[in-house]
Amino acid sequence: MSAFVSVRLPDSIQLLADGAAYDADGTITSFQRKVMVGDKVPVAIAVRGASGHSLAHARALCSLADENGVIEMIDALRSYQLNLSVRRHFQNDEKAGFDFAVAVWHPTEGPQQFRIHSYPTLPDFAPFELHSVEFLLACGSYFDSQALFDRGILPVRGDGHIWAKTKGAEIMDLMRATKADNLPGYEGEPFYAIGGHVDLASVTAEGASIERVRVWKDRIGRKIKPEVEEPAANVAGLNRQMRRAMRRRTA
Repeated sequence: MSAFVSVRLPDSIQLLADGAAYDADGTITSFQRKVMVGDKVPVAIAVRGASGHSLAHARALCSLADENGVIEMIDALRSYQLNLSVRRHFQNDEKAGFDFAVAVWHPTEGPQQFRIHSYPTLPDFAPFELHSVEFLLACGSYFDSQALFDRGILPVRGDGHIWAKTKGAEIMDLMRATKADNLPGYEGEPFYAIGGHVDLASVTAEGASIERVRVWKDRIGRKIKPEVEEPAANVAGLNRQMRRAMRRRTA
């Protein structure tokens, strides 16, 4: 399952994703970076779903953008809707299923964000269609959107990148506190499925960058239990050595 949050601002897209992988009953098996960024062009893709396959898929799309440009990658994603072989591949192999938040800086249209997924049972967004999202995209588990205003998370004020590091990460905390409905391929009772850490990708006209802004106190071999946890560590602003030490403590 996992989660991502994407916010479109006048000068950037801010895209956050968690970092836990788990088995069928919700036990954490590893921590991963679930948002990929382009090396040469302003693109970032966050992943929900069958992590290993989805991560390889997202990396391939970022490589396509690096080699041929953002527009070529967008056109490739749009082609999924009419490409029957693509649809059959993902519909017949639940382990290859994907749910992507895509953030790009379009060379003529500026910041854009999209969602595309392969699951026919997900509500609101039809599968294999590249859906443009105007402002806020938050996928992972249900929360009351009014809480974003009650907690002062919205509206966005001041520097958008600083907002994403702090208030955007709070949206991930809200979703983490609720058991998520299982994506296709996961059987059994819903479980807490947002964990590990929060990575933030920032996409601007100059390119894409990524940093870790939150580390939860999860452990490999255990289930996520947000109701009994201590407050998460906000690692925004820590140097590399301090972040490495934090990751060792959570592994």
